[in-house]
Amino acid sequence: AGDTSKVDQEVLRSAERLPDDFWVFAEFDIERNIDWLAIREVPVLERTSRPSTMILTELKRSDKPIRAWNMNGPWEKLEDSGTYTEMHTDKPEINYYQQVLHTSSTLQDWLWRNQRFYLDSHTPVQPIDSFKPWPDLLIVSPPGVRHQLPIRPPTGYGGFWFGLEQWVNHIQRWNPRAGYSWSREELTKLAEFLGLKQIASPRVITAAPPSGDLPKEVGDFMGWVLHLEERVSQLERQLQAL
Repeated sequence: AGDTSKVDQEVLRSAERLPDDFWVFAEFDIERNIDWLAIREVPVLERTSRPSTMILTELKRSDKPIRAWNMNGPWEKLEDSGTYTEMHTDKPEINYYQQVLHTSSTLQDWLWRNQRFYLDSHTPVQPIDSFKPWPDLLIVSPPGVRHQLPIRPPTGYGGFWFGLEQWVNHIQRWNPRAGYSWSREELTKLAEFLGLKQIASPRVITAAPPSGDLPKEVGDFMGWVLHLEERVSQLERQLQAL
């Protein structure tokens, strides 16, 4: 995370349930503020055939129902009087969907322009389309609040989510057709380049040091087995979620 004071703790607890190959970045600033960005690392042997999941999420909280059918016009919120009134934001965009689209475009351009700072030095320059994130709008509300938005935007680009469970499942199951395949090392460099602090980490099983005078190869093999067990457990959790 960047500004830890802005991190929504309820959303954080939900994001922590993602499999350990997901990297979740929260509350950092480029040209705009980024609420949540989830990127899935890809194993070395799969990098030529499997693009990374990369989902940008704009988080909003509302204790009143919101309705909208026009993605290019102002949205409305139900007031205590029982009538809907137009919503006005402190952003240049006219509604939340336009806001997440603009943020997504800004992030894509920023990642493309600065790729030499975090991609592997042997990686050729990637086209800008390689860094196009999927834009999600997550509206969190108290129980019983029912928003009236389309099932998805008319263009089919992006998604609307009103529950943390559905949002996490969506991130976990999303399989992009194109994009860059991020490695663990590159995601580490990205976090460092952004100046982010680690606020949560997966549970990692570490190999115990070999006892006695066992050869180094035996200790390395034990570590490999434990890593394999953790990977199998991770796959089991993914299957259970499906």
